[in-house]
Amino acid sequence: MTGGGHDGCHDNPGRLVWPGPGADRRGHGVASPRTRLYDRNRKKDVYQDFGIPAYWIVELSRDHPELTVFELRSGAYEQTAHVIGGEEYRAAVPFPVTIVPSQLVTAK
Repeated sequence: MTGGGHDGCHDNPGRLVWPGPGADRRGHGVASPRTRLYDRNRKKDVYQDFGIPAYWIVELSRDHPELTVFELRSGAYEQTAHVIGGEEYRAAVPFPVTIVPSQLVTAK
């Protein structure tokens, strides 16, 4: 990821969940596989209800890292991107950032 850090979360085999660029309230957390349904449903619904403009789920699997991006449109989240492995995701709002999922799990 360029344009910001990831707080060392690449060492955790779970997931990073972050209300993406432009969020009025920014937060992230590493979720375990047990919270997958919660992250993709209830937590996303709560963030949507609070009007957080973007919600990102980063799967930090070393074998299959991926990023799913949801953006708030007409009051509801719509999936706007899904990138896997070495694919790039380029966000422009509120600042330019490029995320390549495989770079999040590469040992340094």
